[in-house]
Amino acid sequence: MRAGLPPNSRKRRRARSYIPVDRAPVLTLWATVVAERLRYPPDTALTLGRAVCSASARTKARRLGIMDDAQQTVDRNVAAAALKPGVQTVRLLGRDIPVLPAGDGTLRAEDGGKAASAKSVLSAAVRNRA
Repeated sequence: MRAGLPPNSRKRRRARSYIPVDRAPVLTLWATVVAERLRYPPDTALTLGRAVCSASARTKARRLGIMDDAQQTVDRNVAAAALKPGVQTVRLLGRDIPVLPAGDGTLRAEDGGKAASAKSVLSAAVRNRA
C-alpha cells in the first residue's frame, strides 16, 4: 500500500485493480494493424502479425534461458532460410519476416516451408481472447 493515501481513496482503489492480459494476442493484433497500415491485405497482415509475435517469443525464451537445443536449432534454421538469396522478406516492427506467395497470389508469412494460413491466426486469436 502507498503511504500518504487515505484507505478508501479513489487512487488507492485504482492502484489495486488490474486486468491480466496475455501479451501474445495483443502483439499479434498490434503487428497486424501496423501491417494493414502499411497497405498489406488483411490475410497477409494477420500472418505477418503472428510471425512477429512468434519471433518475439523465441527471442524472449532465448534471453530467459528456457529454450532447449531443439528449439534453438529450429530458430537457426528459420534465420538461415531468411538469409537465402531469392527469399522474399517483409520488414515489420524491426523483424525480417520470410514470405511466400499464397494460392490467391497474395503474400503470407512462411510457416514451416509453406505459406501460413490466416484462418489459423484468427481462430487462435478468438480462442485466446479470454
